[in-house]
Amino acid sequence: MRRILAVDEEWTLIDLYRKLLEGEGFEVVGAHGEQQALDLLQRGKGRFVLVILDIEMYRGRRLLERIHRDYPHIPILNCSLNDGEGRRLIQEGICVASVPKPFSIEEFIDGVRQAVRLENERRSGKDRRRDSAEPDFNPSLDRRREERRRPLPQTQGT
Repeated sequence: MRRILAVDEEWTLIDLYRKLLEGEGFEVVGAHGEQQALDLLQRGKGRFVLVILDIEMYRGRRLLERIHRDYPHIPILNCSLNDGEGRRLIQEGICVASVPKPFSIEEFIDGVRQAVRLENERRSGKDRRRDSAEPDFNPSLDRRREERRRPLPQTQGT
């Protein structure tokens, strides 16, 4: 079974990630904060295919950079309210994908699938992001976000 490390300061979110992803064939190991995440990674408790982390978590950016530096083979998915920071993390190569909060269940699962797919492509030498000036930033999630922001069409007579 593919393992995901979910790092958050809220156990409620870790439990939510676990419930959403177990049906997708993932085992989710939760870490409550920075030290527990680093301990799990250092002990090598299983092979992780992805780390889910919220940049807004206390010391989140520092933890992201450390995981990226010390465990470059493990892709990172950012789940954050800060969409601009998520884009920067992808451009800097720290995260493979970002799912901005608030997100729907479908958007979150799509983001996880995309992060795992992008990492598989990178490992097999098919990384499209290197061939493009723009990073591959969750186009399906961007499109859904734009659709939600679009005003409702006005009907005649209103």
